[in-house]
Amino acid sequence: MPCAGDRAATAELFASYIEASRRLAASKPNRDLYGGRGMSTRDLAMLKSALDSIPGAKTNAPEIRVVSPRGASSAYNGLAPQVRLIARFLCATAARVTEALELRLTDLKHDGERVLLRFHGKGRKERWVRMG
Repeated sequence: MPCAGDRAATAELFASYIEASRRLAASKPNRDLYGGRGMSTRDLAMLKSALDSIPGAKTNAPEIRVVSPRGASSAYNGLAPQVRLIARFLCATAARVTEALELRLTDLKHDGERVLLRFHGKGRKERWVRMG
C-alpha cells in the first residue's frame, strides 16, 4: 500500500493511494477512508493528516439578482392561467413546490388584514408566512 513506510503524508501520496486502490475495486477507497479497514492506524492517521493539509476551495457567494415587477409580469403573462397562479403563489411565499403541495386549509389562519400560511418544510420544520 503506498501509505506504508516513512514517506511524509502529502496530497501526491494520497492520490497514489487512491489510484492503487482503484485498481483493486471501485468501492475500496470509500471503504478504506470511511471505515479504516485494511489500513494500519499509522496509515490512517497519515491519510487523515494529508487530507487535512489540503486547503479548501473558496467559493464566492452567488450573485443575487432581483427580477423587476415589470420583468416578473411579462414572465407570468406567457404562462397558462393556472400555471401563472401557481408561479405567483410560489414567488410570493418563497415556498418549495413540495411545501405548497402539502398546504391544507387547516394551515391557513386569518390575522385581521393578512393571511398566515403554515408550511411544513424539510426535516419536519415548520414556518409561517404572511400574505397581504
